[in-house]
Amino acid sequence: MVSSVTTPNHDLVVIDTDTSSARVGRYAKPTVSGTNFTLPGNWSSATLTIGYIYPYEVKFPTFYATRQSGSSTVSDINSSLVLHRLKFHFGKIGLYETTLERVGKTDYTEVYESTELDEYDASDAPYLEEFIKTVPVYEKNTNVDVTLRSSHPAPATLRAVSWEGDYSPKYYKRV
Repeated sequence: MVSSVTTPNHDLVVIDTDTSSARVGRYAKPTVSGTNFTLPGNWSSATLTIGYIYPYEVKFPTFYATRQSGSSTVSDINSSLVLHRLKFHFGKIGLYETTLERVGKTDYTEVYESTELDEYDASDAPYLEEFIKTVPVYEKNTNVDVTLRSSHPAPATLRAVSWEGDYSPKYYKRV
């Protein structure tokens, strides 16, 4: 029995969390009638978790080259840094998207799924336990804003982000 099944901005979703099942992670949006809900298919032996789908969004700050100075970290904001690629280090991951907002160019959004088609059964959840995704950037660090989004029942567990690029201190001498 469910007393309240929707909020103005979120949809209800049911997820199979039985880790001994081959179908762990499968999900469905239920049909609600009063205080009862109905799910498509056979969910009789499943361990269910009920929750709401909500938007997940991470807007990253400007990336700078940093160095350790004693117990603090110092960012070199006067240098030149061209980001070549970002590496997102994920824990459990399903479906997510990245958006690059670049000065003078149209936004670039790409949707990523964690596993390839035909690599899992249709009723199973296509999640990976750990994954590193490389996203090409090729922009000056101050000319790009990076956003990571997910509004899917699949998890999007971000553990770390790292970057690769060209760094130059511009021949400045610091005292």
